[in-house]
Amino acid sequence: MVLDSVLRSNKGIVLVIPREPIDGKPSARFDIQLANSKQDATLEEATRMVKDIFHPFEVDWDEVNWWSAYEVGQRIINRYSLEDSLYFVGDACHTHSPRAGLGLNTAFLESHNLAWKMALVLKGVALPQIMSTYGLERHSVARELVQMDRRLVEIYAGLEQQSIDNFSGASEWLSTLHTFQASHYAYQAGASIVYPRTLLTASRKRPAVKIGKPDVIPGARTRPAIVTRLSDFVPVPIGSRFDGRFTLYFLVGDLSKNNALERLVDLDSCLRRPRSIFSRFGSSLANIPSAQRLNPITSSTCQRNIPRGRALYTYEYDDIPQATEQYHGPSHTIFHTSIITTLGSTSSFVDDHVTKLIYPTNLAPTSQASPIFRPHHFFSDDIPIVSPYRQTAPESGAIFEHPMHNKWGVDPEVGSIVVSRPDGHIALKTVGFGVEAWQEVEAYFDGFLIPHKAERLSTKRKGMSVTNVPNISSISAL
Repeated sequence: MVLDSVLRSNKGIVLVIPREPIDGKPSARFDIQLANSKQDATLEEATRMVKDIFHPFEVDWDEVNWWSAYEVGQRIINRYSLEDSLYFVGDACHTHSPRAGLGLNTAFLESHNLAWKMALVLKGVALPQIMSTYGLERHSVARELVQMDRRLVEIYAGLEQQSIDNFSGASEWLSTLHTFQASHYAYQAGASIVYPRTLLTASRKRPAVKIGKPDVIPGARTRPAIVTRLSDFVPVPIGSRFDGRFTLYFLVGDLSKNNALERLVDLDSCLRRPRSIFSRFGSSLANIPSAQRLNPITSSTCQRNIPRGRALYTYEYDDIPQATEQYHGPSHTIFHTSIITTLGSTSSFVDDHVTKLIYPTNLAPTSQASPIFRPHHFFSDDIPIVSPYRQTAPESGAIFEHPMHNKWGVDPEVGSIVVSRPDGHIALKTVGFGVEAWQEVEAYFDGFLIPHKAERLSTKRKGMSVTNVPNISSISAL
């Protein structure tokens, strides 16, 4: 692996960035800071400065494929959209230096934020009003990026000036740079970004995320965790794929205590009813036999030679045949579900009680199959880890016996339902996981999802008003 490198001398600093080959030749990019203005900068001056910095070593090249003088400036757009029909993304919204390497990363997150909302609206699944949340959520993130970059450029400028005039003073500036970067690690990783309360984020207020403390809050991102999948006892990441669907995490703690299993069964009965969100919004994906969902990869569709008699497949875990798949509800177009218990995957209670729920072989196939009791979406939070917060939050303990519950700030004695948006940010976090807590989840989705046409007609006949959903005639993004 070839990494970027920085070379310092009393002539200045050059950042060496390896590039892909150009015309079959190894290539590199040199990034320096010139004393002259952009208008007065020349290729000859840049070449001389690079060679002076490398002295007494010699460096040369066959040709300069491209060069440019970049004048650092921080700008941010006033609004992220115009009249709910034109949306701006990336460099159309914010310009800044490449120092922190966050321009493209921020653009990707903006594009994803916009794309999944636009998809829900264009499919007629969600109200167009959710489009206004794009600017509400992303404008403040871009503003913080520009402010951070402005300070970072000042630090780099001071460091480079020290290197030219007084090389011995560079260590102090490097310490300043390190301190600044350390104070912004969470933002640069996206961990400190918390979206405000909107239709899509059901927080009562906008709390600041506690960096270095275990917990997840509405508006912030979910935190990673490894859990054991009960269908095959394989450790897997708990996060769902970014496929445009919401994920409902049922953190239920120890199912053998406090009537937790009975509460979970009661909740399942509630979710099977015709007026549940699983019935009123979206639909079930076609329950195609597993063998037909596995797509083989042939030699004609990839660059590898596949031996005779062998076949390669690309698939999701849901596509793997299950012995009792005819008894399980198919996947949903809007919702993923995951149940996470703190019971060990090999505990006797799981064998005696939970297995009967996720493998209901004694029941006849039914169209009202459980949307949550599915073997490949039932997990055990039983893989202990050393606490990542043992220094910043020693009171939380040195070892996390149940990392997902611990890191997400969920009391195993109480449990919680955590709703994750398609972009991985928390939409809602309840206290408890029973039927009463589920009412908060139903109310959240009632706020912006559009029920089926038959449901809307039924609601009108009952004398209730239904929001009129306008058509979006044109949506474009830059």
